[in-house]
Amino acid sequence: MVADVTGFLSRQSGVAQVRALSVGDAADLLEPWLGHTEALKTLPVPRLIAVEFDRSAPPDFDALKATLIRQYPGTSIDDHRRWQQQIRTITRSFALGGLAILLLVGAATTAIIVSATRSAMASNRDIVEVLHFVGATDRFIAREFERHFLRLGIRAGVVGALWATFVFLAMPTVMELMGGGAVTIAEIRRLIGIATLDPPGYFLLGIVVLVIAALCMLTSRIGVYRILNSQH
Repeated sequence: MVADVTGFLSRQSGVAQVRALSVGDAADLLEPWLGHTEALKTLPVPRLIAVEFDRSAPPDFDALKATLIRQYPGTSIDDHRRWQQQIRTITRSFALGGLAILLLVGAATTAIIVSATRSAMASNRDIVEVLHFVGATDRFIAREFERHFLRLGIRAGVVGALWATFVFLAMPTVMELMGGGAVTIAEIRRLIGIATLDPPGYFLLGIVVLVIAALCMLTSRIGVYRILNSQH
């Protein structure tokens, strides 16, 4: 029956390649989960046929499935669409979770900068009063604090970007080590990519540094102006 199904599939339009897997090949697919044991050969493992479709002109999966089941009862087609949809759902969930974490980190960063600005203003209260006495404007004082926190923001952004690059590049190796050899580096790369940054990726990291620096500068400016206005 395997030969008949293989011949049927090879004659269909949109099918690029058909290969029937042996019982040993099917057992090798189960080995990462069940381990290497002779019992695999005695399990009623279904016969598998690997089919590669023409991506430019794929066949009608539903029609092919209906015809295959009608002519060869007991067969089934798994085109991985359901599995891919589950992966997409999980990926979107991770993306939304990452966005939520990013917003929380941004809020926490803002709160920390506001607190640091208040502490800096309190510790330099006498200096601020002297500057006011000699004619310094609120804008001048706020600009000095802006420069200070801008430098801090740039340093923090650069350090964060370097750590993000390191984690991104090392992620496949870490996942391979955590998998204990059950997952190969090729499988990990198919799932999360080849873990390399192209020029747009480095550009986005630079944008992150600028955003962090701007957030520090603007937050400190607002905080300083509020404190100075409350002192007048």
